[in-house]
Amino acid sequence: MQTFRIRNVMPIIHWNARKAEQHAEESVLGAELGSFPLEFTRLSQITGNPKYFDTAQRVMELFDKKQDTTKLPGLEGLFGDNVFTLGAEASSLYKSLPGAYALLGGIVPMYRRVYENATLAAAGRNLF
Repeated sequence: MQTFRIRNVMPIIHWNARKAEQHAEESVLGAELGSFPLEFTRLSQITGNPKYFDTAQRVMELFDKKQDTTKLPGLEGLFGDNVFTLGAEASSLYKSLPGAYALLGGIVPMYRRVYENATLAAAGRNLF
């Protein structure tokens, strides 16, 4: 299971096999964090322990707070906010939002709002 740094609640994503320990990085891709709300919400539901949901919720609140502050409002920027994608580096985030919203029975509107803002921003800037 992923662990989180206390100070900023960001997960420790990578495993250093040589040192046999986990280490946190200064930044991680949205896709690496994207499925946390869905997975950790379900884990809280199964175990009855809200700490998993609470942790994932704090991560999602950071996405929500930052979403409209990027150079392309509605989408999360990668690599210093100069690159935006719906590809592998971001797709897990956006794909998990409707599932998390449904899993929570629609009681946390943030998941729907972040998803809708992202899809509207992407639809308005895609080429066909």
